Amino acid sequence: TLKALGLSFVASLEAVEAMDKSAILEVLARIVIVAVGFALLLAGAQLKIIMIAHAAGGAAYLAMAIYWVRRYFGPLTFNVDPQLIKTTFYAALPFAGTSALYVIYSRIDMIMIHQFIGETETGIYAVAVRLVTTPLFVASLVGLAMYPTLSRTSEQDIAKHNALFLSTLKWLGILGTTGAILVTIIGDRL
Repeated sequence: TLKALGLSFVASLEAVEAMDKSAILEVLARIVIVAVGFALLLAGAQLKIIMIAHAAGGAAYLAMAIYWVRRYFGPLTFNVDPQLIKTTFYAALPFAGTSALYVIYSRIDMIMIHQFIGETETGIYAVAVRLVTTPLFVASLVGLAMYPTLSRTSEQDIAKHNALFLSTLKWLGILGTTGAILVTIIGDRL
């Protein structure tokens, strides 16, 4: 059992390493979505236009993902297996419940602000939270993308590992500081 657990862990690390390109594309997609959103906000676009642009970006990302999956793995086919669906559904229920509780927990601050203060202040707070959490999401994706490389270099060459780690930290710091300065400068317009 311990050997199987170790093999599955190694397989998951190899899968994460293979996902480097996917993680980089995910980071780039998030950056483009945030940049377009900021540009539209600064241009004075209505919320409906921003939401349509966000949905269009998600649809374009999905279309590119389907294209690349079909290119590398062949045509997508769907086989419906009711027993597999039922088994998967029951196995996923605890995770779905946990996820639902997490969503409620992570949004409880907005619910409380809405109850105590009102809709306008809740909207302002939600925008501020989004401004903070989006860069954190990008930083976590960079961390996920860098993990396999950092793990491999820590075993092979510690000097290269340290240099790569410090370089990644430096670039995240530069990007984070630049983003914070930009948000501070244009904050009143948002």
